[in-house]
Amino acid sequence: MQHTSLLLADPDPNMPEFLELSISNYKTKAANAWLGGLLSVVAPAFGATFEDWASVWLSVRDAVGAPLSDGLPRTPAPDMAGDPTKRPISTREVSGWIKLLLNRRCIDVGERSVSSHSAKATTLSYLAKHEQT
Repeated sequence: MQHTSLLLADPDPNMPEFLELSISNYKTKAANAWLGGLLSVVAPAFGATFEDWASVWLSVRDAVGAPLSDGLPRTPAPDMAGDPTKRPISTREVSGWIKLLLNRRCIDVGERSVSSHSAKATTLSYLAKHEQT
């Protein structure tokens, strides 16, 4: 997602139901099936809850001075003052934020490994289980 070349909020930029991304730089881009093409991704604005995360995410980006039109990464790393930078956030930083957010909600993860990859794996698991029902 960090290498998204185009992001559309569909059907309405202020109240999206989906975010559509075109990604030009991805891990398997040299594979014959994808050679020279864009990877298209569609994300629902409503995820594991009924909250519209996409509108909030787009609003927060504008509020912190990181509109998508400025060419910043999709998830820019903050500087020491908390302002967005041209550097994309690292997986280690994302993992730290996830733990911080869970901690703020008094959710103890204990010895479990919680990371940015955990969120991806959880979402994929949800999809696989949905297909089985």
